[in-house]
Amino acid sequence: MAVALEGSSDTLPEASWRSLVRSALPALLSRSGALACFGLRADWAGKGVRATGGPPFMELEDGEGRERRLRCSRIALAVLAQIAEDREAMDSWDAKHEESLFEIRGVDTGGVQIPDALAHDDVVRMLTQLYIHKQRLHQSALDKILEKVSVLLRDEPNIVRIPSGNRVTVVGDLHGSLSDVHRIFQLAGWPGPNNTFIFNGDFIDRGDRGVEVLATLLALKIVHPQHVFLNRGNHEDFKICRVYGFWEEVMSKYGNRALYARICDLFALLPLGCIIGQEALVVHAGLPRSTSVSLADIGTHSHKYFFQ
Repeated sequence: MAVALEGSSDTLPEASWRSLVRSALPALLSRSGALACFGLRADWAGKGVRATGGPPFMELEDGEGRERRLRCSRIALAVLAQIAEDREAMDSWDAKHEESLFEIRGVDTGGVQIPDALAHDDVVRMLTQLYIHKQRLHQSALDKILEKVSVLLRDEPNIVRIPSGNRVTVVGDLHGSLSDVHRIFQLAGWPGPNNTFIFNGDFIDRGDRGVEVLATLLALKIVHPQHVFLNRGNHEDFKICRVYGFWEEVMSKYGNRALYARICDLFALLPLGCIIGQEALVVHAGLPRSTSVSLADIGTHSHKYFFQ
C-alpha cells in the first residue's frame, strides 16, 4: 500500500512511509500540527505506529472548506512567525555588544513646546504642529508629558474597568503612524465625556513618528484621564522596541539614551487590558496559559510583579 501526500501527485511505498513516520514521530509530536503539514495522521495501534489519511479536520469535501482551512492556516502561520521573530529579537539582543553612541546633552535642538498645565486645546494644537506642519516635539515638552502621565498610570490597575453606556472606540496598532492618529480623530471625534477611547497597544516601532504618536496619546491621557485608556502591547517593551526602530528614532531625534530608558520605564506602568462594562475584554496579547489565573488576580497584582 502506498500513501499519497496531500497537495502532491507523489506517493510513498509502504516501507518508506512507515520508516519515515517511525523516525520522525517523536519530533513531529512535539510540534503542534506538524503531522497535518504532511497530510498524515499517526496513532498507536498495538505495538507499532500506523499512518492513515489526514486528521478529520483535513477531510474536506468541497473547495470552499479547503480554502477556508488554508486561509486560517495562513493567518496562524503569520502569527507564529511574528512570535518567533519577536522572541529571536529579544534573545539575540545584548547591550554589551552594542555600538558606542554619543549622547547630546544640554543642547536646545528646537521643537514644539507645551504649557505646564495642559488643556484639550493645547493637545489639538500640538498635534496640528506635529502632523500638519511636520514639526518635532521639544525634549522638554516630552519630559513634561512623561512626568505628568507617570503619576496617573501608577494609580491605574492592570485591568481597567470602563462603565458601559457611553460610546467607546477601540483603536488597534498605530505603529508610529501619526497620520492614522490624525485621521482617527477626524472620523471618531476627540476624547471627552461621551466619547471614550481605548488605544490597544503597539503605539511605536515600524513607523517613523512613534515619538509623536506616543506623546499625543499620553497628552490626551493627561487631559482626559477617564476617557483615554492605553493598553500595553508587545512592542511597549525595552528589547522589542530596541530592535524594531523606536530606539533609532529616539536617538536620531534626541540623541539621549536616558530619555529612551525613561520611556521604557513608563511602558511598564501601562495597564494590560480594559473591561467594557461586563461585556468585553480588550487586551493586546493573549490570555494566561494557566487556567487558574483570573482577571482579579491580574488586576490586584502590582505592575512590578509582572515586569521585574
